[in-house]
Amino acid sequence: MGIYEKVDSSKNHKPFKREMAVGRLLFEGYTPTSRFDLRPANTFYSFNPIDGFGLRLGGRINLKLVNG
Repeated sequence: MGIYEKVDSSKNHKPFKREMAVGRLLFEGYTPTSRFDLRPANTFYSFNPIDGFGLRLGGRINLKLVNG
């Protein structure tokens, strides 16, 4: 098996996909979904003495939305 076949087959390997998702979350700070990338969980909530507890939702679109 050549290197190109190994790289192509690793893209479909579930543990590899999981490791890539964790790496992307750690380094980029976003969790990819089908057409939208969500923020990491530690930014979904906030607290300050004046407003109290607050929930936030944020993210960005990805190329799957743009390319259809």
